[in-house]
Amino acid sequence: GQRITLDDCSFALSLVPVQAYALMSEDSKTLTFYYDRLKNFRDGTVYALNTGNNTPGWYIADGSSPMTKVVFDPSFDTVRPTSTCGWFMRMASLTTIEGIEYLHTDEVSTMLSMFYNCSSLTALDVSGFNTAKVTNMGNLFYNCSSLIALDVSGFNTAKVTNMTAMFQHCKKVTNLDVSGFNTAEVTDMKWMFSTCYALQNLDV
Repeated sequence: GQRITLDDCSFALSLVPVQAYALMSEDSKTLTFYYDRLKNFRDGTVYALNTGNNTPGWYIADGSSPMTKVVFDPSFDTVRPTSTCGWFMRMASLTTIEGIEYLHTDEVSTMLSMFYNCSSLTALDVSGFNTAKVTNMGNLFYNCSSLIALDVSGFNTAKVTNMTAMFQHCKKVTNLDVSGFNTAEVTDMKWMFSTCYALQNLDV
């Protein structure tokens, strides 16, 4: 038969559309975000990104997720998701997030429960998040009980209407700069700082 060359394979691959997706490893311990043509060629379980306030396909409702690591591949740098709702919700064993600089939130409108109950995370860099279009930050950092520091000083909250339990039970965070928060549109702030036991002061 006719010999298939590397050029043939490259051409065939070029016909596959570039797609944004999340890949759960075969051992369910690593979740990696990609934007490429290899969606159907990788080992593991592939998920489409969610929209609106819908939870993503990789979410495990009973909190039994064995996920310990999240990776944003450099290819994800060009993606502009519209929702990060529940992306890491109830990942109680999650300890590492790599490549978060490749997550761009410019078009995100909801961050509802994004880091909900990430109780093993000791460090989290959200300083580069663009939140100009976000309307929902409810439960965003709820029970991130191992975090010591959290920099949200650059958050643009001009369009946010929901801050319910946003920092509830961030019991080790000692400093939280929310002095620049615009709360003009907020209609719900219940339990926003509930059980933030270690806070030294709070400028609202």
